Amino acid sequence: MPQEIIVGHDITPFVSAYPWSASGFGARFANPSALPGSTCYSVSPTLGAVVLGSITVPGIAAYAFSSGGWGSKYSSPAVTPGASYGVSYHPSGNYIAATGSASPRIHAYLWSASGFGTKFANPSTIPTGQAYAIDFAESQVITAHATTPYTSAYPWSASGFGTKFANPGSLPPSDCYSVSFSSSYSEVVLGHSTTPHLSAYPWSATGFGTKFANASPLPGSVNSVRIKNNIMAVAISGTPFLRIYGWSSSGYGSAYSSPSSLAAGVGNNTTASNQIALAHTTTPFVSAWDIGYVTKFANPSTLPAGNGQSVAFTPETTPGDATGAGVGVAIVSAEGNATGTIVASGGGMLLLGVG
Repeated sequence: MPQEIIVGHDITPFVSAYPWSASGFGARFANPSALPGSTCYSVSPTLGAVVLGSITVPGIAAYAFSSGGWGSKYSSPAVTPGASYGVSYHPSGNYIAATGSASPRIHAYLWSASGFGTKFANPSTIPTGQAYAIDFAESQVITAHATTPYTSAYPWSASGFGTKFANPGSLPPSDCYSVSFSSSYSEVVLGHSTTPHLSAYPWSATGFGTKFANASPLPGSVNSVRIKNNIMAVAISGTPFLRIYGWSSSGYGSAYSSPSSLAAGVGNNTTASNQIALAHTTTPFVSAWDIGYVTKFANPSTLPAGNGQSVAFTPETTPGDATGAGVGVAIVSAEGNATGTIVASGGGMLLLGVG
């Protein structure tokens, strides 16, 4: 099944989508007939659709999406999240979660081929500050937010949110802007601007385990993070703008060497499939490399219109989930599974964050 790559940016049409192959970018798809209202800060796909989150009302927008490009826009949910920097599909594709700046700060909806369904009741204990990113495991949901404890996690079921898990024993040191479960849902990592910039923990049905030792070298200020299989991709504000680490159940592995052709500007969002992509400031606004993070692909012939804020590969075979805070990471493996701010498939749904 073919894949596509979707880039959210800060100038109209606010989102650009391309076919993707082992050769890199194909010809840009025509714009959706109803454009997002503003900057796409995150993107999440599942089979058959794409959703965008935004900081302008209604804060979330969903489109049919396929290997032929954009389809019709779905109606907005009856109760909208308002400003939303992060959106995520559940791995089943049956639910959508979105962040918000105002109480209750996280929102969740049923999802079907008809679009948005009923909004779930708010969690009994809501996040303490503005939520920037959100990610699903099969039976849990977690958000990265401002204000201590900087992350809030909950059991998830067909009934919606359960009782909030206890905070991690070692809290992140500051506001968290990104969060990612591992592919096995047995670890979770949060990205933040202050040292050590990443906080990662074992994860189980009872919540957070003991914090892993820090990554080496430290990545610098993190805008987005995504784990997929044995790789962790981290979008950062300083050179080299993207760091790749090995990943296992023991935590961080060795850092990959940076390629000779670096991104041109601040890394805002990253994604990986059999290749790695980064949405960034400064033209060409999106860059992609082979999975070894060595050889850079040619730029798309038609560039995104402005600074790249989010990026996602569509999944090849299975629904994916995504997170993002305007700066995020998504990774799709050779199996076609995807997590992070981004992922969809040739016949799939895609979720985007807009601002």
